[in-house]
Amino acid sequence: MFTDEELIWWNRRGLIPGPGQTEVQFAAKIELLEGLESDKIVSRQVFALTSRLFDIAPDWLSVIHRRKGLSFWEGAVTWQDQRPEGYSIPAIQIREDLSRSFLSRYYPEDEVLAHEIVHAVRADFEEPAFEEILAYQTAHQRWRRYFGPLLQQPRETQVFLGLLLLAVLTQWLSIIFDLPSWCSFVVWLPWLVLGCGLGRLYRNQRLFQRCLQNLGGKKEGLAIALRLTDAEIRFFAHSSWHEIREYIEREKGKNLRWKMLFVAYFKESS
Repeated sequence: MFTDEELIWWNRRGLIPGPGQTEVQFAAKIELLEGLESDKIVSRQVFALTSRLFDIAPDWLSVIHRRKGLSFWEGAVTWQDQRPEGYSIPAIQIREDLSRSFLSRYYPEDEVLAHEIVHAVRADFEEPAFEEILAYQTAHQRWRRYFGPLLQQPRETQVFLGLLLLAVLTQWLSIIFDLPSWCSFVVWLPWLVLGCGLGRLYRNQRLFQRCLQNLGGKKEGLAIALRLTDAEIRFFAHSSWHEIREYIEREKGKNLRWKMLFVAYFKESS
């Protein structure tokens, strides 16, 4: 249904078929998006960053400036409209006063938007293990690119903050009341969660870097990784270049996503 030229065109615009998504579903998503008007044009500075890192410039994305619905620590969030046809339509909401808030000291608006663009183009992926690692590649500081993905889901942030508040409250109450000895364990709960998160982060960052290395040193390694599932990143991290090529050859004939990946990044080297 799609020519190689069309697949390359959609790929560069950040329209990537999700795992298992059919050509019919992908065509329906494109048809719907072409009829929508973007609420805000993303700046060239943001697209320059996403193009350099991931080879994407999704000019079809809707970006809404509104504070309502965001937690106090969130500069932006990506919402997904799940369609019954088997695809999602993403939209980015960014805090309207971000440039004037304390968050702008740590999260410049171009970086925040680029981060959310990664989530938006992977709206049809349900692959959480490496998505934050990919999204934090947009961070300007190296330490944030590594430690930023410590918590993978908003719920994890809420749980950690809740446990931290509970620990502080327990410590305060222990000064006033004679609490049972087991209550001292509560104080360590947030640090236990933090330790588990650091262990998971180290493992996933190591796998992610090995995946990039095993892609044969291709300069588009990060762009390719953006379009992979969690299982594929883990497989590539433990595979030789020959094994990766065999996997691509098997998948390109039966998988629209891999057909797009092949024509965009591997065809010339085959």
